Amino acid sequence: EGEANASTIIIVEDQASAISASRYCSSVALIGVYMDSVKAREIAKTDKKTAIFCLDKDAFQKTIKLANTYGSMFEKHKAVCPPRDLKDMGEQELREYLADACNLEVEYAT
Repeated sequence: EGEANASTIIIVEDQASAISASRYCSSVALIGVYMDSVKAREIAKTDKKTAIFCLDKDAFQKTIKLANTYGSMFEKHKAVCPPRDLKDMGEQELREYLADACNLEVEYAT
């Protein structure tokens, strides 16, 4: 996880996508598309100031609903719609998506 992204958490559907994103920022898997106020508060209790709601493409309406319902628990939040599941992206595609859509600082391995 890059230091520039230390205050950001990305909220995804599944563990494999969370693992992919975790190389660049903190991540949490909902294990589906369900989030209630208890889980939202648990996530918000971390020191993360920015939440990126990034469920799979087929659940974008749910992503928007979660961001509208629970985003105010963070200083900043956004809902993004990945072109495909993060876990299915190659490394280059994942870096570009996280940098462009999620505004994360992505350092390239040397």
